[in-house]
Amino acid sequence: MRYPATASAKQRTQESFQFVIESHRGQGRNYSSLTRTGREATFVTVIMVVLIVLGFILLAAGLIGCVLPVIPGPPLSYAALILLSIARKWEAFRPAVLIVLGVCTVVVTVLDYLLPILTSKRKGAGKAGIWGSIIGMVAGIVFFPPFGAIIGTFVGAVLGELIFSNQPDSALKAGWGVFLGTMLGIALKLAVSGVIAFYFTRAVVTG
Repeated sequence: MRYPATASAKQRTQESFQFVIESHRGQGRNYSSLTRTGREATFVTVIMVVLIVLGFILLAAGLIGCVLPVIPGPPLSYAALILLSIARKWEAFRPAVLIVLGVCTVVVTVLDYLLPILTSKRKGAGKAGIWGSIIGMVAGIVFFPPFGAIIGTFVGAVLGELIFSNQPDSALKAGWGVFLGTMLGIALKLAVSGVIAFYFTRAVVTG
């Protein structure tokens, strides 16, 4: 810092002091800005980690829900993809992947309820057996979770045919059809949830 030759010693001292103060103020503003930026980055990182951990929890719950009827397996697994997409600012997956897996999730969820009815009808069950399977499924979910839905659909179909058709052979076929439909629904749910788990894990690992 240069001073005019005519400047007094007192004036030079005051200007030097003012220069030092302004320099420190500038450094303080830079430090404050850096600190604020660092805190924001740390907060974003923590949120990302929390969302990814929640995604893994939903993924595990979804896989379990494919077997336990009281837990909506594929929807929970798909929710894990959404959480990871939010954590990665919607850059983790292509839109086509989310759309296709979303459609598959809806389809298998609907089929999970329809397949036992359709397969029991294919095995010769009448309206009594079909309605019995529906009533049995609802009763099983309410009174005997978590596996009550599987047992209830089978028993309901058999009882419905026995009570209204009085044909033991037809009743057993109807119950067997319900069981096959339930197992097929579980297999489809596991397949979709497994694919979702693959995409989720790969996105987390490759980052």
